[in-house]
Amino acid sequence: MKTTNDLMQASTAEQFSGDAYLSGASMLPADEQRLREALKRCSPATIEAARQLREHGNLEFLPVFVAGMIARYVEPDLRHKVDAAKPELLLIEDLGLDSLTLMEVVVLAEEVLPVTISNDELRHLRSLGDVQQFLAEKLRPSPALLEGEPPLARTG
Repeated sequence: MKTTNDLMQASTAEQFSGDAYLSGASMLPADEQRLREALKRCSPATIEAARQLREHGNLEFLPVFVAGMIARYVEPDLRHKVDAAKPELLLIEDLGLDSLTLMEVVVLAEEVLPVTISNDELRHLRSLGDVQQFLAEKLRPSPALLEGEPPLARTG
């Protein structure tokens, strides 16, 4: 069984075929199954948003993905706050997430999307909007991608 540290260090390329990310290609069935398994306690809308992000790099789906991913870890009586998905919603103060839960959110994001998030970067993510903006910056196509080079799992 993998530890949290093992999961955090596993590259996204090992989790999913990086070729589909930002290329417009459909996900392989095995990748689709791994995505569904990783997001098994998330809403169908969250799974679809993750699929759109992976297949097309469409950042319009990022708010749905982030809200759904975080809602998975929020106590049921506080989930209505996430449903409103206001960017200023504070992860710790408003949603009651603790540092361990925030690490679980990071592991899930790294498992589903081609990103890595360091402990130092995590410390700066205080609100739902911070997470959305941070992931958007990590997921924006690099100039190399825009010039037609093959897509790679982005880490920075």
